Amino acid sequence: MKLNQIAFCVPDLERAKELLTGLGAKFEMEDELTMTGKFGKNFADNVPIKLSFDYEMLKECNELELIESKDARHWHQNERSNNKSFLSHIGVYCESFTELKIIRHNLVEIHGYKEIQMTQSQNHTNKRQDGTERHYVDCIVDTSEFLGFNIKLTARTPL
Repeated sequence: MKLNQIAFCVPDLERAKELLTGLGAKFEMEDELTMTGKFGKNFADNVPIKLSFDYEMLKECNELELIESKDARHWHQNERSNNKSFLSHIGVYCESFTELKIIRHNLVEIHGYKEIQMTQSQNHTNKRQDGTERHYVDCIVDTSEFLGFNIKLTARTPL
């Protein structure tokens, strides 16, 4: 069995599509439907739903990451003061640091989202598959109020 779908319920479908299109999504299929049945404890009839689908953006997605940081300086500590698990971010691997800066500019400077982390990895306990050291720049943008999760931009950096 494999995880094969990630679905986000958003308050404004067009705004979410615009934001994710800027990260490479191509919403090529739209659907509107009504549903009837049990929703939680209540039965409802003819509940309208709007859907928009992208089948390419996550095609190359091949990483599931679990994060633990108990250091109070890490931004996750602000997000999870109740000590519950939550969806941290959706990651976007950029081809270069230049591409990361362009996307960051679009999200932060143009759309007004807050940058909550801009870091460079100092060391990893495991090496890349080819045996070389791994070094990355990570930029995390706070889109959690709108999307329910943050967006992490990652670019490899030379040693």
